[in-house]
Amino acid sequence: LIRGCGGALGRCFMAANCLRRAILLFLCQASLYRAEVLVVQADTDVNFYVNGVETFPDTSSPVLPMNGVRRINMGETNVRIYRTSRTLNQGDLMAMQVNSRLASVINVTDALGRNLEYPAYVGVILVAEEGSMSTSAFECSTQREGTDDLKTPFQMPAFNDSHWPAAFEQPEGCCPWRDPLMAWERMGARWLGLHPSTFGGNISGPRDMYCRYTVTGNELFTRLPLEETRLASVNAPELTIVEVKVSTSISKIDVSVDRTANVYCGVVDVRYELRVPTHNELKSWGVQSLGMQGAAFGYQTVGDTEFTQQEIDYPALLRLDVGDLEECQTECSNIPECAAIVWWAA
Repeated sequence: LIRGCGGALGRCFMAANCLRRAILLFLCQASLYRAEVLVVQADTDVNFYVNGVETFPDTSSPVLPMNGVRRINMGETNVRIYRTSRTLNQGDLMAMQVNSRLASVINVTDALGRNLEYPAYVGVILVAEEGSMSTSAFECSTQREGTDDLKTPFQMPAFNDSHWPAAFEQPEGCCPWRDPLMAWERMGARWLGLHPSTFGGNISGPRDMYCRYTVTGNELFTRLPLEETRLASVNAPELTIVEVKVSTSISKIDVSVDRTANVYCGVVDVRYELRVPTHNELKSWGVQSLGMQGAAFGYQTVGDTEFTQQEIDYPALLRLDVGDLEECQTECSNIPECAAIVWWAA
């Protein structure tokens, strides 16, 4: 994903009509008010609430925004998209009722043909467009309603969760059946569950749990987990994107830095974008250049796709400085190969 920035001019990007699968297909965008998008998956069912009001999945878009370069269809997984009536603000409450319909133990055959048994924990994972994501900052319990006279339901803001424990971040590899399409591989959100110490004699724990989280801020950087922002500094090295070349199977990114730095670069297809990748997310999947000085470049492939030299050299993206959207449209119309555009105002 390349964002236009800086200067008094707008940024105009043009995508050529690639022969096979375009990495980036840009569409004209306007600065319109819209609700916030959240992506949620449960093992196996979830009811999602905002400030006590149940919110239902949005099925209007068949494609999941998972910050990748490949299409993941909603019909291929139980990952669901939710749209709130407005952007969430500090103090808003997200709550989830999660239920597992799986057996207590799941049999999985590994690459060596061994049949392994895994406890089937109830779990949930969430990421929001404006920065919130599931971590141990959430609280999860088996308590469905309050002990007050009104028996306040867990999803209501008035519910007293002061005695609830922090959610348990389930370890990677605990449940290999969950994400066969690796839809979450580019997201920093964690699968949450109940702490195993509360399971008693049940190896997989309760089949139902209830989770709550209060939004911590009004802007993306105030809603991200602490580990994403604790090292932020205004004195960080300055990085300049010199050039990006995109083909159907591989991208080349040329960058330069004003002093020695560790650099991580990656490409996100804007059609599948939820939000800008976080610091740790980009470190986990981006192309790294450690101890970089001056200028350098890196390549990033699209999945495991094989590519040819012709595809590497095939131009698919052109960036221009323009005065307004109309000029951007004119530039595209003057180039026969231009298939789509996106324009950002500075």
